[in-house]
Amino acid sequence: MPASSASHRAAHRLAGALCLAVLACVLLPGVIAATPAAAQQRAARTLSISVNKPGSVASGSKVTLRCRAKDQTGKAIRGVNVTFRWRLPEGTRTQTRTTNSSGVATAARVTTCGSASDYRARVIVTATWGGQTRKVTRYFIIIGGT
Repeated sequence: MPASSASHRAAHRLAGALCLAVLACVLLPGVIAATPAAAQQRAARTLSISVNKPGSVASGSKVTLRCRAKDQTGKAIRGVNVTFRWRLPEGTRTQTRTTNSSGVATAARVTTCGSASDYRARVIVTATWGGQTRKVTRYFIIIGGT
């Protein structure tokens, strides 16, 4: 093999290696800088809640509320502290729950209304997680007893 051909190939390999080195120097800082930002973006989750809407119930019936906690991507959030504050004819009652692996916390109460008239009950559901607080208010009618 002629010496010029071997030296030409070596020079060509060296030029290729140099191009890769330059490309790595140009692109690598952007990749390194983007990695922490991408990790922070994945780690930052925004809390949202949804609470079912109970219908009218007869006095003496049980009402169950479910609070579902999820992040901005729709993924369930476990460990959210949820307070259910019930305003009922017999007074205000509070129940505290924590969401499960499905992002759900449930609270139930038996409702009573001693008068013959209907009563508009209210439940304030407050969810707290990661320094974020969300509130939802639900109303339902308790159909009066006798």
